[in-house]
Order: sequence, then C-alpha cells, then structure tokens
Amino acid sequence: MAYISQEEKKAKLIKLKPLFKEYGIRATLSIDHYSVLNLNIREGALDFLGQYRKWALDHDLDNCPATRAALKNLNLLPHIDNQKYFSGSTRDFFIKACSILNEGNYNNSDSMTDYFDVGFYCYIKIGNYGEGQEYIFNPDYKKVK
Repeated sequence: MAYISQEEKKAKLIKLKPLFKEYGIRATLSIDHYSVLNLNIREGALDFLGQYRKWALDHDLDNCPATRAALKNLNLLPHIDNQKYFSGSTRDFFIKACSILNEGNYNNSDSMTDYFDVGFYCYIKIGNYGEGQEYIFNPDYKKVK
C-alpha cells in the first residue's frame, strides 16, 4: 500500500531547497492522504509552460485540450520520460527534482493484472489547477549567481 510519512517529506524538502535557490524557484512540498507527494511550483525563473507549449506546437498538439490547459498550469509525473518537454536549465532542474522526489520509491505494479504496488505516488504541479493558481514566470526571481 502506498505510503509516505511527514518525516520523509521533510527529508526530501531539505534536499530540494538548495535546488530551488539554485534555479530561482518558489515551491512547496505537500502530502495528500499519506500516499501522494506533490511538488507545487508557484513561481520562478524557469519557463516551464512556455517550453511545454513550444514542444506541443512542434508536435502538432496545439488543439489538444492538455495543451490549452497548459496556458496557466501543468501537472506532470516526475518520470524521466517527461524531461522531453523541456530544454536547458529547465530540463536540468526537472531531472534533478525527479531524482530527489523518487528517492526511496519503487514501482512493482502490473497494470495487466490490475495489481498496483508503489512506495508512494508523486506529482509535479506547475501552478495549481485545483486552487486556480497560475504559474508565474519571472526571469528575475531570486536567482543565486
């Protein structure tokens, strides 16, 4: 059964804070129902949404509902395959954040037999759709030189 404790969250947050400072990101880490870890990115110097929209347009996905929804916020699984949406320092941040978020996690699921066995579920939320908060792209946001 999926489970993540507050202590594990705090340990991950300690590792993530220097990464936030390095890339100029304002974010929080939260737990839902003791099984879902959420990295909530609110504001920063990285253009997540612009790069995602560019990738979608390059792949003729401009009329896709997910692309239209990404005008204000974006929800991603911290899976290494999702790095394809980003480039440069945005991609570097995403890879490093995924690595930290997935430390100590496992996935022994078999969807063919409807068997799901994960350490915990994890999401990266850029902006927050549920709370109506848009991601604020600010190129000058507190970057550490």
